[in-house]
Amino acid sequence: MNDTTGVFHRTTPQLPSNPMLHTFLLDENNEVLVVGNPLDNEKIDRMFWRTMKEKLGTGQKEKAND
Repeated sequence: MNDTTGVFHRTTPQLPSNPMLHTFLLDENNEVLVVGNPLDNEKIDRMFWRTMKEKLGTGQKEKAND
């Protein structure tokens, strides 16, 4: 969805202006795990997938390889 009229932006002025900070991964308790867009940043992409594997219980082997 695109905020073409700017309503969302006007009603949430506390959002950071840096678009990289508009994307984040939440855990099951709505706690932020990773901030940043994995499509725009290779390091964030690796962090995202490592975090997902750890949360799913499949990251123990890969963790040693990081």
